[in-house]
Amino acid sequence: MPNIAYISNLFLPLRSAKTSITDRGYQFADAAYEVVTFVDDKMLDFDLHIQRLWRTLSALKMDMPCSPRALELLTKTLIQKNYIHTGMIYFQVSRGIAPRSHIIPQNMTPVLSMICTRLKRDILLSPIPKALSVALSADLRHKRCDLKTVGLLPNVLSLDDARINGFDDALFYDENGCITEGTSWNFWILDKDNILRTRYLDNHILHGITRHTVMKCAENMNLKIIESDITLSDIRNAKEAFATSASKFAVPIKKIGDIILPPDNPVTLTLRQAYIDYFLQPNKS
Repeated sequence: MPNIAYISNLFLPLRSAKTSITDRGYQFADAAYEVVTFVDDKMLDFDLHIQRLWRTLSALKMDMPCSPRALELLTKTLIQKNYIHTGMIYFQVSRGIAPRSHIIPQNMTPVLSMICTRLKRDILLSPIPKALSVALSADLRHKRCDLKTVGLLPNVLSLDDARINGFDDALFYDENGCITEGTSWNFWILDKDNILRTRYLDNHILHGITRHTVMKCAENMNLKIIESDITLSDIRNAKEAFATSASKFAVPIKKIGDIILPPDNPVTLTLRQAYIDYFLQPNKS
């Protein structure tokens, strides 16, 4: 099967898609990225993901080498060239290639790259996905987690530690003992009063696109939502906990550290299906 990538105005085999060793994305993690899931050739929340990419680039004082419309066309072309109908597109924009220096050169040419990954449709859309067990990890990341940049080493190391210790993933907590987010996902609970709770948006967590759409689905279901701090005590008393992300949609969490959560997740699973239906119902354009 084709394995075609895109970089610097070229579609070419992934093994041939290369940039310079002096690319600032490689030298300084001076790059932004986004991930968009598509199902049956339909991209989920594409416009919101691209808006967030532009927001990140603006904060980094970095240009985008094409317009949003051109990026959408490039994305569709890449999907077609790979003959994939359900999968993920990874976008990365680095500041570009220049002699290594902490000083940012002026008038750089950004490097846009994209890769396409196939996903199994039945697993992605499963009405009852595998519940996660997550380790608790001190949040030692930088203070601009709202920007989707490629400097993800703390996330990677926390995930690796969690898996070594028998967990599926890791969940960060801050210096006050309050939950921030997972290594690549936002965190939610259903509390004892049947209120959905998730952390408020600030610069310490990524402003999740799936989080945004799941919140809309919850509002359509007349569920009460509070954006607030979440403590370990809140988790111990929770009826359900779940993760949201572009690749997970909404997935139950069965264990957090030494906390075992109830096995039934009716609200989480209903929200998951509502999210899927939001995009894939026949009457949705």
